[in-house]
Amino acid sequence: MQSAISEAEVDKLRRDCLYANPATDKAVVLSAMAKTAAARQHWIRSDQPSITEVIDQYPRLEDMPFDLVCIHFDCNSK
Repeated sequence: MQSAISEAEVDKLRRDCLYANPATDKAVVLSAMAKTAAARQHWIRSDQPSITEVIDQYPRLEDMPFDLVCIHFDCNSK
């Protein structure tokens, strides 16, 4: 699956998340992670990086795991 946004935009959003404070910039982080989800999935499937590499590139996955899982699944359903 290819991302609908450019690599440059993915890189910018990734850097925004890298330096964002998850406590004060939660909406920014969630938006950026949602926009980069397809590109992140493609990178993980094609390059098969280690968990450490993924967390190094997207540290908010470690800081905000539940919030970010909700991007991919409906967390409000029963």
